[in-house]
Amino acid sequence: MQVTPGWMSSKYSEFNKKYFNGNLPDASRVAFSVNNKKTPMGTAYYTFNTLTLEVMRYAIAMSNFYDTTEHGKEAVLIHEMCHISHYHNRLMDFLKRDRYGRYTIDRSFDAHTGFFLDEAARINSMSDYNVSRYYPSD
Repeated sequence: MQVTPGWMSSKYSEFNKKYFNGNLPDASRVAFSVNNKKTPMGTAYYTFNTLTLEVMRYAIAMSNFYDTTEHGKEAVLIHEMCHISHYHNRLMDFLKRDRYGRYTIDRSFDAHTGFFLDEAARINSMSDYNVSRYYPSD
């Protein structure tokens, strides 16, 4: 199955209601894109205002390099949505102060621990997806 930004947006809205109680940012605040990279299968990221510490935009990119099943692509999207949930609910986990006291992105933070794993376990308990640190081989 090959994904499109429209498919991603539609599934994001569906999964936001179903697994995140509608608490993630609306799909209109997320930039969805598709690439053909061998790795990673998906990426989630954000841009934020360093003065207000507010997220200005969220983004999810997914790869069509591998022709996986729709269920497999959904699992990748949900994995990325767990990252969006982490950014949305606990942005400070990803920030540190520089030597001038300004907030910057903490590149050493492992985004596949703590909150992310809790979200993955919660979704796994209510679905047939196997969201983990790594992508499923579905």
